[in-house]
Amino acid sequence: MDRLDRFWVGASFVLFLVAVAGLAAFLYRRDAVPPIPITSQPGLAFYADIQIDGAVTNPGLYPLKHGDTVDDLLAAAGGLTPSADEGYLHLDVPLASKRSQAQKVDVNRAEAWLLQVLPGIGPDKARAIGEYRGSHGPFRAAEDLLRVPGIGEATLEAIKPFITMGE
Repeated sequence: MDRLDRFWVGASFVLFLVAVAGLAAFLYRRDAVPPIPITSQPGLAFYADIQIDGAVTNPGLYPLKHGDTVDDLLAAAGGLTPSADEGYLHLDVPLASKRSQAQKVDVNRAEAWLLQVLPGIGPDKARAIGEYRGSHGPFRAAEDLLRVPGIGEATLEAIKPFITMGE
């Protein structure tokens, strides 16, 4: 083996060791962090609904009970997306007046099964929304849904109060 070949073998071995050490550190750190409990201070009412936004599979408003943890909230929201920064979450405890509002469906992120909860949207229209979104990109305004085959003015007016385009 000449000198250059030994260099590359050594460099590859060192890179391999660094990668293994990084993976071990990541796994150790992830397992070492205990769940963060969601608690209320004595004398304050415990809010049952918490809004979670950001890089979770299904952002929205989720009911929690005393003793639940942030991990429970993440599980309810479908878990983190692959691109999520685990060190940052946006949690919001809405005011009592906001808690009575219905959760909206993000037509730019929702899968077909979730779109079907909207009034007048069955499996065929939900699939058409997903296909249109995949071909043409995200919807920028509710009126963009009129371009989806099968969605007319009446359907749009029925679903408008229940949808969002994301942030």
